[in-house]
Amino acid sequence: MKLSRLTLLAPLACLFINVNAQAGDYSVGGTVGSQGLGVSFTKRSELNLVESDQFQWHLLLSGYSFEDAEDVEVHQNDYEADVEAGSLQAGLNWYPSTSAYMKGLFLSAGAIYFNNQIKGTTQDKQTLNVGGAIIDSDQGVQLTTDIDHTSLAPYLGIGWGNRLGAESGFSFRAELGALAALSKADVSVALINHTNQVSDAQLESERRDIRDEQSRVKLFAQLDLAYQF
Repeated sequence: MKLSRLTLLAPLACLFINVNAQAGDYSVGGTVGSQGLGVSFTKRSELNLVESDQFQWHLLLSGYSFEDAEDVEVHQNDYEADVEAGSLQAGLNWYPSTSAYMKGLFLSAGAIYFNNQIKGTTQDKQTLNVGGAIIDSDQGVQLTTDIDHTSLAPYLGIGWGNRLGAESGFSFRAELGALAALSKADVSVALINHTNQVSDAQLESERRDIRDEQSRVKLFAQLDLAYQF
């Protein structure tokens, strides 16, 4: 089962969480961000580096799925594509300060396991760039691209909010981070209705460029509304 399909079941899983802890030791929330919709779980850790700091273990399951999405840009060309993505993120958040202005600031680090898929065909009324060959789509030529990228990726982030306190209640959390995949995507490309405007070498160059583009360091952002208990 794809990770993005699992995210549909994740909110139901929250209904079955049953813990016996003091207020402020845990939080469960819903998230929205560049990785899609999801559910998060946070637990206060006993770790400490400096006086009055706080560490939290953080787990996030998220994903999204779109069919026939338009204007999906992949390496300079626009596609109509089916897009599916899912991720499981696990890491540690560190709140180093208790000062009035810095209390909510945290640094995060961990790993994300993700599965991203794109299956698309280039849209009409554009000039295609295929491995350096320039083609007018009015000629009826289209490029199809299939991308399947499954990888583990370490991440680093910085954020604000959801420092667990002594009282239960709702809390807000925002995070911006960067991840780097440890393996490259599987990519296949093909041309429709072409009459030797593109060589095999140029088509292979396009495939490699798309693969490399998918493997670059990527930014992610997320917002989390949680209830701590």
